[in-house]
Amino acid sequence: MSIPEKDFMYLEELIRKVDGYLMPDPKDDLEYLYSKDLRDRLYGKNPSCFIKIKGIGRDISTLLPICNRHGHKDPKVIDIARQVLQRIMNDKSGEYDSNDLTVVLAKLDRLYNVYSKPVPKPPEAAGRKANVTRMMNRIKKHLDVYKGF
Repeated sequence: MSIPEKDFMYLEELIRKVDGYLMPDPKDDLEYLYSKDLRDRLYGKNPSCFIKIKGIGRDISTLLPICNRHGHKDPKVIDIARQVLQRIMNDKSGEYDSNDLTVVLAKLDRLYNVYSKPVPKPPEAAGRKANVTRMMNRIKKHLDVYKGF
């Protein structure tokens, strides 16, 4: 008995679609940064989702987001904010206080370290995952029988 290759291709396409649903493209989630209206509305609703960097001699502050558009602190957004801040620090224009920038960078590094760690699973979820992994390995072994055909 031979399993047709088109069945495997169909299964791979389904797996790719499921993966796309579970892990959407981070660029789609960050497009709100370019929309000033949405950014201002989010700042009004969730001011704790932004870090202010005050310029030297200016009343206007630069806002760096640390949350996604749903208001949850996101390690991907925090990493982008870190990269932007490092670019600002490398720019020698003198618009920002270097001491303030190092304090903000340390805060962003700490936030990134906290939120980028994987969340520990409760024991029953870990047990379910172990059972699923065991079953998937059995399915793989069963399918290995058909590889020779």
